[in-house]
Amino acid sequence: MFRSRRAAEIAGLTVGNLATGLSFGWWVDKHNRHHANPNHEDHDPDVGEGVIVWTEKQAAKRTGFGRWMARNQARIFFPLLTLEGLNLHVSSISDAITLLHYVPVGSELQRGIQVLKMRGSDHDKALRRFRITDRGMEVEGPFAEISRLI
Repeated sequence: MFRSRRAAEIAGLTVGNLATGLSFGWWVDKHNRHHANPNHEDHDPDVGEGVIVWTEKQAAKRTGFGRWMARNQARIFFPLLTLEGLNLHVSSISDAITLLHYVPVGSELQRGIQVLKMRGSDHDKALRRFRITDRGMEVEGPFAEISRLI
């Protein structure tokens, strides 16, 4: 859709994070894991444990209302699909939490970004400077000393 990867990422961040409210980073990771192992129970995030059962093993674990859902999922698939949008938003929030801060440095406020939680990854949790430029968002090194956040 775009000539450069950077333009595609900026569009993804804008449409994903701002317009639809889904974490772009979460979606790309989930999408790539799905396409790397489509329909593989242990590796595809789209066929794991959830409302819809994908395997006989998953169905056998169900009891009560969950068993009824498993037996009738073909009939109720499209009503369930309408709830998937809500599920994507909830999953996006629970899988990744990114904070934006204003950090007083001298007599000016600088922007800071910090990833507190990213499910399934060991990541840098430092509060880092970032700038918005004509080339997009540029993340820089961590702040040396922070006395307070705004």
